[in-house]
Amino acid sequence: MTSNTWLERAIDQESASLNLREATLDDVPFCAQAIVEVSANSLDEPLKLLRESLGFNTLEELLEAVLYEDSSDLIALKHMVLVEADGAPQGLVFAYDPSLGKSMLPDFIKGLLSVRDLNLLKALSGASVTSVQGSLLYLNTLYVSPAMRGQHLGKLLVKLALHKASLLGLNGIFLHCFADNIKALEFYKALGFKTIEDFAYPQELYEVHSQGGVFLKLELNKADPLKLSPASKQEAANVF
Repeated sequence: MTSNTWLERAIDQESASLNLREATLDDVPFCAQAIVEVSANSLDEPLKLLRESLGFNTLEELLEAVLYEDSSDLIALKHMVLVEADGAPQGLVFAYDPSLGKSMLPDFIKGLLSVRDLNLLKALSGASVTSVQGSLLYLNTLYVSPAMRGQHLGKLLVKLALHKASLLGLNGIFLHCFADNIKALEFYKALGFKTIEDFAYPQELYEVHSQGGVFLKLELNKADPLKLSPASKQEAANVF
């Protein structure tokens, strides 16, 4: 089991019972479910024809296949860390440096997608925000289980992403948030996130998120609201 000593220094004392570990193949269903839930239907349209042509009934099944295939530089278990409580996963941090992703999707998927859908998926993977490439870690998915919501686990997950960014020598983190997700936007801005740029979805997705999305960033030297303590690189390396 991975030591969580460095984690305990980064979170409030009452949260020290949580366990931090890398995602494994056994966690694929949980990770896929979390990504689908956080995506809030934004992946349904660009992946619909692909999902149907490959014979998958749900988007979760398709994502599970991608994770089991393990041939993507970005959509991969190696970028996912779970937070457990009482022996069960309760939170997910899925974060990576998009500038290192030569293969965003497995070849068996890329060949079946239109240019429009590929470009949309590229945007949602953080690879299209060129102004921060190579300097910020992309927080693709931050997920908190319903049982743990309202207990500050979301703040902890942001801390974990910041620790990973620091470990990799990056200047902070950035993420995508739907403009109509007011609660999430207020949460991120309270932590010090600032807008990088707005993002408009293709016409086919306007019914889902008609206001589009926004990319936000939080730089390490502007993360004072999180009251971060220095991470031990040696201990953090056991996880990241």
